[in-house]
Amino acid sequence: MRTIPFAEAGMDLPIGFLVASSNGQPPVVHRTFELGPVTGRVRIAMSAEGVKDNQGRVTTELLFGTMKRLGTLTALTRDLIRRFPFPDREYVGWVHMLRRLQGKKLPFNDACRACQVPIEVEADPDQFLVNVLEDGDYEVHSVQLPGDDTARPVQTFVFTSGFGTARMRLLTGEDEERHAGFHSRNPEEGQLRDRYACLVTYNDKVLTYDAFLDLDQEVLGWFTDCAESIELGSNQRVRITCPACGKEQVFGIDPLGLLQRLAPTPVLPPYGTRSSTSPLP
Repeated sequence: MRTIPFAEAGMDLPIGFLVASSNGQPPVVHRTFELGPVTGRVRIAMSAEGVKDNQGRVTTELLFGTMKRLGTLTALTRDLIRRFPFPDREYVGWVHMLRRLQGKKLPFNDACRACQVPIEVEADPDQFLVNVLEDGDYEVHSVQLPGDDTARPVQTFVFTSGFGTARMRLLTGEDEERHAGFHSRNPEEGQLRDRYACLVTYNDKVLTYDAFLDLDQEVLGWFTDCAESIELGSNQRVRITCPACGKEQVFGIDPLGLLQRLAPTPVLPPYGTRSSTSPLP
């Protein structure tokens, strides 16, 4: 993994979408993308019933309405976009966000988690960093993802400890869309479904969801540690000291929430249910 300034990453996805080759050659990684504007039609699609309350669907509509090309791929359907790794999808949201700012600083506000006093600050996009996947950081493995009829190549990461060996993959937009309801109703179940989706094999075996749930909580916690250690993409964080209580806190920024706040016509329904910030534990 390599950490670079956001401006250097430009129009290249931090991970890339793998497509199998038909001639027996290694899969092709598609990373360079082209974007069009966020039009009124795109905003309506993002705000539609059945979409606006599911952050994964909101992101899918944003990418479907604005991505014109990814590598040599030009027929970017919703189903294809749902297969993109979550960090890549979020990265495109950041590109739109920074285009909207046009060089200005990013307005950021939330409430102190200790004393609930409102906090306002401006983040400098020039300081934003991106963690980029490099050759040698991953192993290509054929995985049948939710919604797919056959297995296809994806980037995987192998972890070994006293608990055994786990092969993990990154969450996709399909996972995010499918798990949104679980996160709303029962966050613990939503997190477990995320971890199960990431787990390709455990000790070289594919587990059913029931078998996964029967594992000891320490093993499940290890899976979470493994997944969270794959810090790829543009997970921007702002460190803030509360002016009232002096407590220092770190907040993550959600680009889609902020994109809605800066939209020129705020009369439209909100894009998603996530707040503009996601406090880190």
